Amino acid sequence: MPVHAPADADIPGLEVNGVSAGAEFTAAGFRIRAVGGRHAFIYGGQPDCANLGYVIDDALYHPGDSLHVPEQEIETLLVPVHGSWLKTVEAIDFVKAVAPQRAFAIHDAQINERGLGSVNGWLTQRPPTATATCAPANPSESEEYRHNGVNGRLRRAG
Repeated sequence: MPVHAPADADIPGLEVNGVSAGAEFTAAGFRIRAVGGRHAFIYGGQPDCANLGYVIDDALYHPGDSLHVPEQEIETLLVPVHGSWLKTVEAIDFVKAVAPQRAFAIHDAQINERGLGSVNGWLTQRPPTATATCAPANPSESEEYRHNGVNGRLRRAG
């Protein structure tokens, strides 16, 4: 299966199809549009490397390591909840700015159970995420989904 990555990315030992913001392509039967272009800053402007978000079938948005707000309406947002570049207030503001119908937490693997409880508490309150139903992150549970004939799994709490 071909691997698509930002055209500016330097990934040693991996052959990729380089894409840029605005590019459209098909992967595993899904229509994909690349958006954004740069990784979120961590400290003092570092790192400033390539990063793209991907809008899938004009419905689902994975922002990668950024909080780029796409120009179109989004049904399902995968919202980063942890990273060396991220504060909880930024995740909350990101959900508000995108205003999806639903959101699922991602980038949560380094948060312990207590931390997940705190982040999930903030993201599932109304307000601040008044338009979205946010599914809390919980690695032990998942939700089956089917989109355009493709089955998948999203982690979520019941």
